Amino acid sequence: MKLIATLGATSVNIEHTYHINGKDIDKPLSFLALKEYFNIKDSDVVILGTKQTKEKLKDYIENYEFKELDINNFGTIFAKVLEVMEKGDILDLTQSFRSISFAPLLAYHFSKEVGKNLQDIFYAQIKKSDCDLQKEKCEFEFISLKKYEDITDLLREINVFLSSWYVTNFSKEEDFKIVHNNLVDLSKKLLLNNLSIREEIKNILNEIDRIYSKSEYSFMQIHLRNLK
Repeated sequence: MKLIATLGATSVNIEHTYHINGKDIDKPLSFLALKEYFNIKDSDVVILGTKQTKEKLKDYIENYEFKELDINNFGTIFAKVLEVMEKGDILDLTQSFRSISFAPLLAYHFSKEVGKNLQDIFYAQIKKSDCDLQKEKCEFEFISLKKYEDITDLLREINVFLSSWYVTNFSKEEDFKIVHNNLVDLSKKLLLNNLSIREEIKNILNEIDRIYSKSEYSFMQIHLRNLK
């Protein structure tokens, strides 16, 4: 497992507090907080940035492998990310130039098709938008972007199931594993003409009702209603 971090060229003047899974870590840069949390070795950290990144942040990144990117050539950024990315890696997109963060997200969709599923993709969101990063200690909360990638896969899976009874058998984001696992079992039985499916349907309906109650998943309601 490697930690791949995208970095811009903003000077660092102060440590900030990063929250991840109930733990608080004070570091000047987000990737250093993830490095500590996941206990990642120096040799397993790769920094993606520009010439300016190297100049401005050299004191913080000189111990890690650095891949210099041309911000004006998106194609080479995309290719470089694919070259670096491997199955099980962790990606941090918190502190980077915009195009350098877009490329890894697009590259991840490509890499999944060849079995390079990342362990997680993180973005650290500031908790108070008016906090001055250059003058005061700010708080950040790490958000898993892979969670929303998994939700997108589940919605795609529901649509395929409704048209064919077929389900792709891969693990889901934790909140939706019961729906996924029961869809897998339901699909297998239907494709074998086995109609002893009462238990699977009951489990799915109960989970749909539970998910409905969570406002953060309101965008899924039309898909879940179709499934119901």
